[in-house]
Amino acid sequence: LLALPSVRSLAELFPLAEEQNPLLMAQRRMVEKERLNLKLAWASLMPDLSIEAARGEAEEGVGPLVGLTFSFPLWDRKEGAITAARSKVAEAEATLQATQLHVRQTLLRAYRDWEVASRQVDAFAKGLVVQAEQAAALAEHSYREGEGDLLGVLDAERSLLAVRRDYAQALFDMQLAWVTVERAAGIGTDQ
Repeated sequence: LLALPSVRSLAELFPLAEEQNPLLMAQRRMVEKERLNLKLAWASLMPDLSIEAARGEAEEGVGPLVGLTFSFPLWDRKEGAITAARSKVAEAEATLQATQLHVRQTLLRAYRDWEVASRQVDAFAKGLVVQAEQAAALAEHSYREGEGDLLGVLDAERSLLAVRRDYAQALFDMQLAWVTVERAAGIGTDQ
């Protein structure tokens, strides 16, 4: 029950989350996609150039013909497509920033929950369990010496079992809190 996870500091977890969190990775890909769409919209303003080759006949004879077609958008500047692409880039970047903030808040909250659970486990391990074990041993010793009654022994044993149950629950809560920290940081996620 006492196998604790290898613990990283919060300062180490923030950059790790920035790099490995699946939500952030997906949102970064979305920003990149929208930036590429913006480049594509700008590229659509470039003139289209096409070359045609053929065999032609003229009065002088048969010979090769080469044609060059050049279209330049004078009236159709596609400004609406560029504006829409810019808006989508801005929206994707804003969503990325919001996701970064959400991940940082989730990580911070999970880390604080883990710290609270760890302190609770320490309180059980260093005090409450030991005290309950000593009280149960003392009640049993008193009963054997004839100074205590059976009800006192049973009550001390019940209290010891309750403390051990609460200790096991605290250990579970601590492990669960650390799993939440790891999930927020993107530790153990397939990339």
